[in-house]
Amino acid sequence: MDLFDAIALRQSVRKYTEQQVAQDDIDKIVAAGCAAPVGMGAFKSMRIAVIQDPDFLERLNKAGAQAMGRPDSEMSVFHKAPTLIAIFHEEPRMPGIDFANAACVVENMALAAAALGLGSVYLFMPNGAFASDPSLAADLGIPEGFKAVSHLAVGHPADQLEQRDVGLRIEVVQK
Repeated sequence: MDLFDAIALRQSVRKYTEQQVAQDDIDKIVAAGCAAPVGMGAFKSMRIAVIQDPDFLERLNKAGAQAMGRPDSEMSVFHKAPTLIAIFHEEPRMPGIDFANAACVVENMALAAAALGLGSVYLFMPNGAFASDPSLAADLGIPEGFKAVSHLAVGHPADQLEQRDVGLRIEVVQK
């Protein structure tokens, strides 16, 4: 798929089927994330965790609902997607670079997902789950000193993706 077609197709999806994402597609999505630019070339300052285990996802969801003060809620901090890709970053040497790096990684992955006909949504809500229950990151093998900064829920969209008009939506000035 042409890059500009993938950009027009990419959108936030919050309803997924239960069908799991194929490993080949996960590999392509993660490879796209790993190709993203990272500030100062500090690739070792980041970790990516692909989470597909339903029990772990439920544990993460419960911790997230608890962190948001909604433990009895039916909410899902990852919109019940069958796959959650979590981005972790070491304490940055420059404030904000952790979120900038993660944004580049997540957007590359979201575009790759769209090119594969998959839905995705960029998330921050799982950060509360990882912050409130450090055993979650430890159980994923994430080293101490890394914190969750951004996430991408990925799955087969419940509704078919359609290309949108991506005309200018943000005011642009030039001089």
